[in-house]
Amino acid sequence: MDILTTMTGWHWFGFALILFWLELFAPAAFFLWLGVAALLVAIAAFVASLSIAVQFVLFAILSPLVMWVGRRFYNQVTCSQKSNHLNQRGLEMIGLILTLEQPIINGQSRITIGDSTWKVLGVDAAKGTEVKVTAVRGNALVVEALSNPLE
Repeated sequence: MDILTTMTGWHWFGFALILFWLELFAPAAFFLWLGVAALLVAIAAFVASLSIAVQFVLFAILSPLVMWVGRRFYNQVTCSQKSNHLNQRGLEMIGLILTLEQPIINGQSRITIGDSTWKVLGVDAAKGTEVKVTAVRGNALVVEALSNPLE
């Protein structure tokens, strides 16, 4: 029981590492925030000579606080990156500005985006014309011309 009377910053640092290691096996980033709180207590213990009671109280206060701040930050980052078009790749293309690789003849053409080739529907346009994807019809992208190339 000597450890409870002589806890140092190194003990908190080791506890933080254990919590970070546990995070590898547990979902939802729960142990991550507890590990950050333990790391903050370790820093406080290194900087100031804190009694064991103050260290535990500090950990008890920092744990929910760091968890709340971390969750808010994590949710803001992940929610801004989520797409509402799961398994509807074409809908993610709306608003994309592209340059035609082949002319649109009789309202149809093909264009390569990334590693995929898409059917293009729109008003006849020459090769090199900049177009904007305005809609998706089935597996075809509906485009409108933005410019006419100089030929």
